[in-house]
Amino acid sequence: MDFTLLPEHEELVEVARRVAVELAPGYVERDRAGSFPWETLKLLADSGLLGVPVPAEAGGQGAGELAAGLVCEELGKADYSTALMVIQAGTAGKMLWRLGSERVKEQWLPRVTTGDTTFGLALTEPGTGSDISALAARAKPSGDGFSIRGEKSSMSFSESQMAFVLARTENGPALFVVPLDAPGVTVAPFDDMGSRPLGRAVVTFDDVVVPADAMLGTPGAGVKFALGSLASSKVLVCCVCLGVAEAALAEAVAWAKDRVTFGAPLATRQGIAFPAADLATQLEAARLLAQKALWKADRGDDFRREAAMAKAWIPRLASTVCHEAILTLGHVAYSREHPAQLRLRDVLATELGEGPANTQRMIVARDLFGVTPS
Repeated sequence: MDFTLLPEHEELVEVARRVAVELAPGYVERDRAGSFPWETLKLLADSGLLGVPVPAEAGGQGAGELAAGLVCEELGKADYSTALMVIQAGTAGKMLWRLGSERVKEQWLPRVTTGDTTFGLALTEPGTGSDISALAARAKPSGDGFSIRGEKSSMSFSESQMAFVLARTENGPALFVVPLDAPGVTVAPFDDMGSRPLGRAVVTFDDVVVPADAMLGTPGAGVKFALGSLASSKVLVCCVCLGVAEAALAEAVAWAKDRVTFGAPLATRQGIAFPAADLATQLEAARLLAQKALWKADRGDDFRREAAMAKAWIPRLASTVCHEAILTLGHVAYSREHPAQLRLRDVLATELGEGPANTQRMIVARDLFGVTPS
């Protein structure tokens, strides 16, 4: 395996590193404000970091998934939510480019990389969780288009102007592009514990009418399209978690080297140093797993096993690192003024989104044994 990037793609990673340095001081304040940071989105756009894996002909950088993962890792060191903006833009851009009608592309695709709008994924429904194929939402023929009715229980980027909505048609599940200011759409935000600047909401569609060409791809393949679009993004969120965990560990190590108690630095005590060494080892291995998955994605190889392995392991590992960092830092980290507690609150969301660990273990087990465990 060769993880070497082209020079122009290496430059994107360096740009992300510089942007991260600029954003890191405002991490806690953006969480405290709790409103969508449009100025941060514009910074990412102006820096060329939106649409990293989106084809150049679609307005993106065409740098591939591995480059996107490295960008997300760097941004994750500074601000979890900012890194997710890169993933969201990449996912939206690829979906629109591959599946959208000409009208939909013309209306929405240019906005992906300019930072003028955000896009939500309205897939999950009450009572179904990761089983997105168990759809209650319906899209019925209405004139020259469809009328969508149903509820989506968890859509991130709640201030988005458009959502990708999964609904069942008479020919099977389909994905639709739905403007969130359309008549009949209601967005009810949650007051979440983490990733607060992005927002999350229940979205209700009460006979929302969309034209026929608002459908992405073909009817009957909506679940396939949705899962295909999320295949690499669940690895990218792992890269974000790695960045968050690396920042947490680095901060704890620096503190333990300087903090003197009972006449010696904390770093000289095995109870502090050995857990840090173990976590550093696991992070290194996890990084290689994530990069292998993205490398295979760029080659067009089947990377579902590696993606599921990464998603089952890395978010929980990141939570553990952030937790241990707080214990090392002590009482100073148990404050909403300190980034340590915010890192933990943020990465916890990744254990839920994009399919939790046990769902990923089912994917790995199915690949290993050829059966689905009950």
